[in-house]
Amino acid sequence: MLKVYTVPNFSIRAYMKVAERKSATSLKVPVSVNIGQWNNSCNCTLYDASTMGQWDVVVYKVTSKWVTDEETGKDVSVTERTPLTGDLPVNSEGIATGELNMDDLTLGSHRIIAVATVRSPFKDFCTQT
Repeated sequence: MLKVYTVPNFSIRAYMKVAERKSATSLKVPVSVNIGQWNNSCNCTLYDASTMGQWDVVVYKVTSKWVTDEETGKDVSVTERTPLTGDLPVNSEGIATGELNMDDLTLGSHRIIAVATVRSPFKDFCTQT
């Protein structure tokens, strides 16, 4: 017997909001991540857990650095992700909230991203990144 399981729609996206403020390095900054399907008519995301599943969100700091490839001797850019939050559960409205500790960000410019991962009832489920 063949069992087929479907994953949530690939058009589900995560959108992160961070309060616009300048902060000292010891401040905690609130972050909110909305997930769902983008709806142009309301300029918002629409989320329905019954059809889209349950999700968790992790906020990461993304940094790039140059390293020398051992095989070729050429310099290549390598990207590293460092988690700034643990798993933030998405509520029934499609929103995950948490705080970013500014102590976790070193001086310089950083890219901050939110990654939403669907929860699965199957132990062997994994996502490809």
